[in-house]
Amino acid sequence: MAQVSLRQQLCPPELLGRMNATMRFLLGGAMPLGALLGTVLGAAAGARVALWVGAVGLLLSCLPLLRLGVPAVGYRFNGRAAAASVVSPASSPSTDR
Repeated sequence: MAQVSLRQQLCPPELLGRMNATMRFLLGGAMPLGALLGTVLGAAAGARVALWVGAVGLLLSCLPLLRLGVPAVGYRFNGRAAAASVVSPASSPSTDR
């Protein structure tokens, strides 16, 4: 849910429909491919190995966020995000309001 809110804040209102449709297409298309890969791996190496590979893959998917940082969105005014910057892993987010 948080990713949807972040995307909606960063995307201009006139492009929200296209952005949501694109994300649904990409994520919806990735799920059947992952299911197929899991099935093939489970049949070839066993269910336990397939589950471990999936768990390790899920944990490794967070590494780019640790390396690149997480976007921090400023306050909204006039329907647009006021500021968008990248918070590096070493810095802490601002508490100014």
